[in-house]
Amino acid sequence: MIIKSPITAATLIALCMIFYNFRQAHAQPLVGETLTQAQSANGEYISWREHLIDDPVSAGVNFSGSDGFVMGDIDKDGTEDIVSVHESDAQYDSTLFQEDFVPPVAGHVRIHYGSNDPDFWFNITVAEAEDVPAPEDVVLVDLNRDGWLDMVVAAERSHLIYLQNPGNGSRSETWQRLILPHTRGKGSYIRVFAA
Repeated sequence: MIIKSPITAATLIALCMIFYNFRQAHAQPLVGETLTQAQSANGEYISWREHLIDDPVSAGVNFSGSDGFVMGDIDKDGTEDIVSVHESDAQYDSTLFQEDFVPPVAGHVRIHYGSNDPDFWFNITVAEAEDVPAPEDVVLVDLNRDGWLDMVVAAERSHLIYLQNPGNGSRSETWQRLILPHTRGKGSYIRVFAA
């Protein structure tokens, strides 16, 4: 649209300046900069503290942010553990179209064993690469009814995979795995549930 009248152009510029200044004057504070108003039953303010659980630098494993996670007591020590799935999407998502581009098989399933110290976690990778290409979701369930939580992972780029908890050796032993045959190569699996 071309503005031919100088009055109209000046009016539009003035309105834009007023609107811009109004937005600046009435901008909402960021959530992270706002004090909490949440209080416990005795009137004390509730606050939260961030505890770093895992990162690629300290782990020495090149994974990206988690696409999903679940919690459960995997090693039966009475403390909740966290299982996270990492799609490693930085490896194959791109804004540039490349006709012959074949994304590398990437992904990680990691267990973060909790302790009584919220700043101490024991972390391991239980599956990666071809076993879990682009994992999106995970569910914990005792499928073989041995009393230990197993997991089923939805790998977006290929299949569903069952990872069997080895029991007392869950922190150090290999988790046996089975790619469910009827799901092999059928992707795109985004969610997984157990009943």
